[in-house]
Amino acid sequence: MPKEIKDIKDFLIFARRKDAKSVTIKRNPEHGTRSGNTKFKIRCSRYLYTLIVSDKEKAEKVKQSLPPGLNMNFFIVCLLTVLSKACGLFEDQIGKFDWQRQHVGFVQDSYQPPIANRIIISTNENVLAMFDLQTRKICKYDQPVNR
Repeated sequence: MPKEIKDIKDFLIFARRKDAKSVTIKRNPEHGTRSGNTKFKIRCSRYLYTLIVSDKEKAEKVKQSLPPGLNMNFFIVCLLTVLSKACGLFEDQIGKFDWQRQHVGFVQDSYQPPIANRIIISTNENVLAMFDLQTRKICKYDQPVNR
C-alpha cells in the first residue's frame, strides 16, 4: 500500500530503516506548462513510501543522501544481467552457422590471414575447412585418416 510523504527529512528517516529494501527513482520530463519532477519510491516491509520533488537540485541532493545499501541492490541486478552469457541463435540463423550440420566437426584450430576475409579451420573429423566471411560459404576438404 503506497503512502506519500511531503517532507524530505521524514522520507530519509524511512530510507534509513532496517526494513527498507529498495529504492526506485523516476524522472518525469517537462511537458508544455507542466514542469518536470522526480519521484522517489522506497519499498519497506509494510508500505511503499513516495516522495515527489519538483526541483532538480533538491532531487540530486536527496539521491546523494540515500543510504548506499539501497542503491547497491539495483546495481548488483544490473551487473548480473550484463555479465550473464547468452547462448542462442535467431530463427533465420539456424543451419547457417551450425558446424555440425555441415559435417565439419568440432573446431580444434583456426587461423585467419591478416588480409583475407576467410577463416581456415581444422576439426576433429580430419576436415580442413575454409569459411568465407563475406559470402558465408564453407569449402571443406576431407583429409585421409593416418593409421
